[in-house]
Amino acid sequence: MLSAADVSWGRSKGGLMWAPDTAHVDDTYYFYFPHPTGNDDWNSTWRIGVATSKKPTLDFTCKDDGYVKMKDGSPYVTKIDPCIFKDDDGSYYLYTGGGSKCYVAKLCSDMQTLAEDPVEIDETLEDFH
Repeated sequence: MLSAADVSWGRSKGGLMWAPDTAHVDDTYYFYFPHPTGNDDWNSTWRIGVATSKKPTLDFTCKDDGYVKMKDGSPYVTKIDPCIFKDDDGSYYLYTGGGSKCYVAKLCSDMQTLAEDPVEIDETLEDFH
């Protein structure tokens, strides 16, 4: 579907695209994957990548700015393990986590920009993935 080498903004050593998730909206498939930007201190540089395709298993591309962004357009630097949830009202939410943290935020219709600041949803977690 997609290789780390296809992610221009990702770490040059590649790899680390664990625990992805997908969503299908209208005629587009969205592939969400965790990927760091740094080579040495990569654990504090995670972004959630967004690649798109018209097919469910082929031809995914990740643009140079193909990652989840905050409302102001800055990168959402986060934890790992993205999960997309579609609510009954048709809204989509992005969950991310890792370790003792889990965050959720509503996505805009572009499926790449957060419509709100992420909220930590559970402060009692010890090893969430």
